[in-house]
Parts: sequence; C-alpha cells; structure tokens
Amino acid sequence: MVEISNLTGLEKPITKLIETVSEAIGVVGNNFFEFDAKKIHRIGKAEAEAEKQRIISQAEAQSEASQILERAKKRMALEQYNRQINLENTLVKARQELEGKEVNDTPVDVDWTAKFLGVAQEVSDEEVQGILAKILAGEVQQPRTYSRRLLEILRNLSKEELKKFGKFAAYASHDGHIYVDQVNSSGLSKFGSFNDFIKLSEIGLINDNDTLVVTFEDEADNEKFIGERELLVDSGGNPRIDLKMILLTTIGKQLAVLLQPQLDIPADIDEYIQRAKKELERQGAKVTARPNLDND
Repeated sequence: MVEISNLTGLEKPITKLIETVSEAIGVVGNNFFEFDAKKIHRIGKAEAEAEKQRIISQAEAQSEASQILERAKKRMALEQYNRQINLENTLVKARQELEGKEVNDTPVDVDWTAKFLGVAQEVSDEEVQGILAKILAGEVQQPRTYSRRLLEILRNLSKEELKKFGKFAAYASHDGHIYVDQVNSSGLSKFGSFNDFIKLSEIGLINDNDTLVVTFEDEADNEKFIGERELLVDSGGNPRIDLKMILLTTIGKQLAVLLQPQLDIPADIDEYIQRAKKELERQGAKVTARPNLDND
C-alpha cells in the first residue's frame, strides 16, 4: 500500500487526483508532479530517442549466449517505457483539466481507476490522451460520470474512426440527436458515408436502428447544437410531432460532448438546423431558432 503523504500546498482537486492514481503509478505526494508536461512530453523528440537507445544499448551489451532472453527483456523494457510515458502524459493533462475546479468527497471507484490506467497506458495518440484526461478529471469531480465501456471503446478506437465520428458529432444536439431526411447513402452524405454509419454503429457510438424518430410533446422542448445554436420547440397543441433522427448511444453522447469543444463548426450548420425547423413547422410545431436563424 502506497502511503499518501506530503500533499501540503496542493488544491483539493489535485489532491484527490493523486489519491485516485498514486498507488497504481508508484509515486506519492508532491512527487507525483515531478513529471511535468515539459519533461515527459517526449514521444517523437530527441530525449525519447536517446532514452530508447540507452535501453537498447544496455540490452545488446549482454552476453551473446542469452540473446533471445535479452531481446525479450529489451522489448519488455521499451514497452514499459512507452506505457509509462503514455500514462504520465495523460495524467498531466488531467491535472491541467482539474485546476481551479470543484470536486466532491466521494472516492473514485477502484475498479474504474484500474480500468482507466490500463487503457491510458496503451494510448499514444495525443488527441485521445486529451479525451482520456477530460474523462479522468470529470470522474474525479463527480464519480460514476463515465462508464468503463467508454474507456474500452477509446482503447480500441482508431484515429480514423474518431475523425469519422467527429463528422457526425459536429451536427448532433447535446441530447445526441442528428436530423436526417433518410438513413441511406444520400441522406448521410453530409456526415460521411453509409458505411461510416454502419461501422460507428458496430463500435457502439450510434444507434443502429434506421427508423428512429424524436417526438416533441412538451411545450418547452429544447435542442441545443454546437456553437450554442438552439431550437426551442412548442408542439403547438399537436398531440405528436416527429422528426426523423440518427440517435447517438449513451456512450456516443458522452464522447460527442467531450469532442465538441475541439470540433469545427460545419459551414452549413445554420442551413441544417433550418431544415429541421421547417420540418417541425410543417407538422404544426411552433419553433424558435437561435441565434440568427429566424431571418429566412
């Protein structure tokens, strides 16, 4: 058991982050942040290469009689080195996410933390590391916010798949709704392709049902999109107003929210929202679109 000590002078969010991960990474207290962003951000840089070459040279200097064993040791050392760098990069980013934030006193689930650390050490892509850092920071702030299934999806998600999902997420409302005319090659062309839709459905980010609709029945339904664009929908006394949608899964919605601050606002987002507005109005709904979407 690693003793948590020497935490003086640290903000509460950082203290809780240390308490969450310190046993697993083998450091305590203020020593936790001896690996700062400048020091450990070494992948692809001269310092990382020099360290790897030192490991290789050490291994190759051993007796030729144990070459196979030494090659295995070299490989394992390099793997562990890269894993530690991946993990430390992610933890530094999480620390930055937590600075100045409020946290509650509920401890993070031990099994969740173990899953997170196992995933983080395998991820070398900086964009995904940034997403993982936001997840850890969010979980430290409010435990049980993010599922272990989301972590597992991120472990296996390729950069290309993340990019394809981002095209869908850029059009999604905060509730994970994406308006479409038809779920086919033509209707999905603005997001990518029908094959992209199928692949992301198989991964578990998009609901694979192609006949889903969102029903607006309340007087104050709200759809908020990227860039804080918003539709306020009043059913206008109609018992049922339907809008054909692609629906993100619960995991997909969580990932879309994490991605949205870094997504480019689509050039046709206003036109896209206007089309949804007109379809709702065609069915009798009273719709207010903001900002600057009513001047058509």
